[in-house]
Amino acid sequence: MSDNEKKIEIQVKLWEIQEDDKQVEERIKKEDKKKVGIFIAMMIGSVTFGACVGFFMRGIIRKDGVTTMGVEFYNIMHDFALSLGGFARIAIIVVAVVGIVASACLLKASKKHYERWDKEDEDELDKLEGKLNLGLMISNITYILGSVLMGLSFYILDVYEFNKTFAILIIASLVSFIVTLVATIVLQKGYVNLTKTIYPEKSGSVYDMKFQKKWFESCDEAEQLMIYKAAFGTYRKMSSLLTTLLVIFVCVGMFVEIGVLPLILTGGMLLFLNLSYMYESIKLGKKNNIELPK
Repeated sequence: MSDNEKKIEIQVKLWEIQEDDKQVEERIKKEDKKKVGIFIAMMIGSVTFGACVGFFMRGIIRKDGVTTMGVEFYNIMHDFALSLGGFARIAIIVVAVVGIVASACLLKASKKHYERWDKEDEDELDKLEGKLNLGLMISNITYILGSVLMGLSFYILDVYEFNKTFAILIIASLVSFIVTLVATIVLQKGYVNLTKTIYPEKSGSVYDMKFQKKWFESCDEAEQLMIYKAAFGTYRKMSSLLTTLLVIFVCVGMFVEIGVLPLILTGGMLLFLNLSYMYESIKLGKKNNIELPK
């Protein structure tokens, strides 16, 4: 091939690249043009709504030049928290009993289901996995609710006069929480061990601080892909939730004395979520740091 032919070939390739770039640029412009109208309409609507609410709230909370709604809101929320605290002392016992019993029954039913399973019927395996997932979910919910109710029950310690009945309820709440914590760990151990019996390739102990990492590494490629998708879906939902809460707290904080703690906690969690995601993306994006499912 002569030098002139090489130059022509190179020029043709450059034209093709430029043409591809133009096509990509046109596609990007079309995508932006398609969505920009909706975006502008949403921004105008949001600003208009916020302005209307702001003027309305400004008219409500100011009386003779003095802001009153902040104090009233604080009193209302304080009384509401006290009511919840009194309710929590009983609720934590109920949650512990119901959650532990339900999760234990599902674990027992799962073990019997496994014993009946012929190791071939895929439909029966799906039903068995459904019971395992439901039982784990109930145990997690029980632990989370128990922690929240425990905090609420202790919120009222400095308000009510200490007496025998009050002491009994507080001690019962504390015992219920400890029992819930221990029981959920034992139950989760049972579910994990049964899963490892069904799938011998699975590894990891719930008592190990690196259990999740070891469990993930023992999953096959399809399971890992499912975990990736579930994690990304959770990231998107949590990002949207925290962003919404942050906007709400900023707006409410302009008119009501809610303090800075909601803003700091919500903003901190949102910042950590996004920085953690970007850090993991950069780390996994490096060569040989990730193996994609085939």
